[in-house]
Parts: sequence; C-alpha cells; structure tokens
Amino acid sequence: MVNYEFLVKELAKYEKETPWVEFKENKADPQEIAERISGLANSAALHRRQYGYMVWGVRDTDHALVGTSFKPWQAKKGNEDLINWLRRTMSDNADFGFEECTIGEDRFVILTVNRATTSTVKHSDIPYIRDGSVTKPLNKVPQLESALWKELSRTTDELLPAKTNLSSDGVRKYIDLEGFIRLTNAPIGTTEDYLIEELCRNRVLIRQDDGLLSITTMGALLFCRSLEDFPNLVRRALRIIRYDGRTSSNIIRDAVELRGYAIAFEETVRLVDLLLPSKEVFVEGVRHLERHYSDVALRELLANALIHQDLSITGKNVALEIFDDRVEISNPGTMMVDVDRIIDTEPVSRNEAMAFMMRKIGLCEELGSGWDRAVQSCEQYYLPVPTVRQSGSGTRVIIQGYASFAEMSQEERVWNCYMHACIMFVNRKQVTNSSLRLRFGLENRDSNTVMVSRVIKAAVDKKLIKPLKADAPPRKMCYIPFWA
Repeated sequence: MVNYEFLVKELAKYEKETPWVEFKENKADPQEIAERISGLANSAALHRRQYGYMVWGVRDTDHALVGTSFKPWQAKKGNEDLINWLRRTMSDNADFGFEECTIGEDRFVILTVNRATTSTVKHSDIPYIRDGSVTKPLNKVPQLESALWKELSRTTDELLPAKTNLSSDGVRKYIDLEGFIRLTNAPIGTTEDYLIEELCRNRVLIRQDDGLLSITTMGALLFCRSLEDFPNLVRRALRIIRYDGRTSSNIIRDAVELRGYAIAFEETVRLVDLLLPSKEVFVEGVRHLERHYSDVALRELLANALIHQDLSITGKNVALEIFDDRVEISNPGTMMVDVDRIIDTEPVSRNEAMAFMMRKIGLCEELGSGWDRAVQSCEQYYLPVPTVRQSGSGTRVIIQGYASFAEMSQEERVWNCYMHACIMFVNRKQVTNSSLRLRFGLENRDSNTVMVSRVIKAAVDKKLIKPLKADAPPRKMCYIPFWA
C-alpha cells in the first residue's frame, strides 16, 4: 500500500514543479483538473515516469506543507459530482484516482495519474502536455508532440508494473534474488542495497516516487519465484506437453513451469531433453542414446518464443509440445520479420528489455542470430531445418526429427534448400549441387545429383533462390538467396 504521507514529503522536496508534478493549496477548478490529468499522463509518458501527481496542500511557491480544504469527493461540476464528470469527459485510457492523508494536523489530497501508454490521454478529445510547469494543448508544442509520439510508439507491456508498493523484503518474497545473483555472476558479498539498485538498473524493479518498489512485467516473467503470485501473468507460464504418438490425442505428461523463465531455463531444457524421443544404440559394446534433434535449435527457438511473445495478447501462453516425430513451440504474437527473412535480417525485438537481459545472463545469443545458429546446427547433423507457421495472432515453430532425403516431402526439401542458401550466403559462400548433396547427406552419385538438381530448380521456380551468374556453365552454376 502506498504511504501517501511519505509520498507528499518526497514530492515536496523537488526544487520546483516538474512536468509530472504540480502543487496546489485549495484551488480546484474542474476544467483545470481535467486538463492537468491529460497533461500529467502525457508528460509522465514523455519523461518515462510511471505516474504524474497533483497535490493539494503544498504551496507552489516554496513547497511548504500547509494543508488543504479541497474535498474532491464532495466537489461538483455544475450539478454533477466532480469525479463522475472527470470520468465522463476524459478519454477511455485515462487512469487516475484521488487519495488523502494527514501530516500532523493538516489534510492533503493526492491525485495520482497513470502515464499514457500507446496513445495520448485526452480531455474532451483534446490532448494536453506539461511544458515545464505550464499545461498546454499538445498541438501548441510541436516539438514535445513529436517526442511524445516517439515515446508512446515504443511503450511496451514488459516494463509496466506487475506488482507495486513493495519494500525490499516484499521484493525478496516474489523475486528469486539468489537466482538473480547466480545468473548475473554478482560479486560475492553483494549487499541487499546494492542488489536492489542493480535490479532497478536492469529494469527488473522500478523505484516508486514514494520510495517503495514495483516489479516490472519483465522482472516477474524472468525472475519470479512463482507466476501464481502475479494473477495477470500466470497464463504466461511455459507449458510443456509430451504426447504418445504423432497426434495430440493422448497426453503422457503435461507440466506447467511457474518459475521465472530465466530462473527455470536450464532445468526446463534438461526436462525437454529427457522427454525427447530417443533410442539406445551400441557402439563397440558401449550403450549410447541416439538423439534425433539439435539441442542448439531447441534451446535457441525456445528462448526466442519466450522473448518475442506478444504480451498484449491475453489468455495464451508459450507452449512446447513433444510428439514422436517432431517438437512444436508456439507463442502468442506474429513474427516481426518476414518468415523468408529470418536469416541475416535486421534485428527486431518485441520485448527489448527481456531480450537484453536474456543475452546478458547468457541464456540466448545476440539478437537476431538465434535462427542462424539453429539452422547451422541442424545442417551440421543432417537434420531438417525448422519451419514456421503463422495463424491468427500466434506463431508456431515446428522442429522435425531426423528424416532422410527420401522421407522429406518436396516442400520440405525446397525449404531446406532455401535455408541452406541463406546460411551459405551469410558465410560468404554459394549453393551448389555438391554443397546441397552434402547438406542432405547424399552420396556423390549421378542419381543423387539429378534429384538435387530438381530441388534447386523448384527453389528457383518459387523465387526463393537465384543463380549468382545466369550465364555460368551448368557444372559451375551456383545460387544465392532471392534477397541477396
């Protein structure tokens, strides 16, 4: 619970009013309050503050604590209650509330306004902004308007508070601090004060204006002890399902990992490894487990699904489903790059803070290289490369088990040919009949050369690859991706 007495004292320490804090003694004009709600919400967003405040009982000239007679619950706008009028005339995304407290014998009223997210907060269809300590229509300050829209365009759900008003002990209750220390290799003997500041620097926590702490959505998703402590996030828990056979009709195991993604990641990978189909083989009398999947591909694509899920979509979680012949990883949200450009494309992340933290603690590779590593790993072990399916508001990545060239469909062969061309180009090489034969694990025989030539022609016909030199003789013909 917010300590409003402490909040008033902390805000009064400001040398002057700010774009997100305004002081009043008793003046409470309804029109002015409505404009301030819009201005404070938009200014808080512009300056990356979670809240804006209007405080009655603090003198605006010297910030002395003098108390107020203003009672918003009894105030009127015409014949209408003030608060009802404000709710009616503000835009739907306006989120605000009045509270009061006493300091000594003096009353204080605090109007707390949540920052604008994704769009401006308006009063009577007009957005306002605080230019210093003055509130103006947003269109009267074009330089601030431009900066605000840039800020709103990158507002993400991952940095919104998931739990607020916590002390250091409260943070420890919900966040696995020992796990954070282990994953970030924090110095031995790290004090709790240092650790809290480190969590704030990494945006796992936000320090509130009253000195208490909030856990961000990103912080909860990565480092929480249990997502059950965060009702709005519990559906974000990773679900792992093992089926008997190639269909989803018979479930062998259905597990939900409620710990934070980062805290549980290594154990999750080990669990998936145990659930993967495998068979025992004997080599020179020694028993080995023969795997039909790339550990690198599974690890990278699971991390990708967790990081790049769309947090604005509710009611869906990331799921990893294991069948006898494949693994499917699904997450809410469509891909932010074209499927055909998942290799060597400009890095894009839906949740930049989460991606940065996962890279920082070594649980995934540099942004944009996860698919490159997954495809190269599959090629190294002659495994089919993953495929992507998008439907509605979700993405599904399918990782096939081992399949020989003969067992692949023509569509699968063409996709593997295209991915081979992308990886070769990234490594400054080109596709040849010989390189593609080797990629498919085929022997150097005339019949295999003919089959691979047909795959290359099909990829060219689908405009996925193109000749490096159209006039090259057949034996020296090589190919590059269509976008190269």
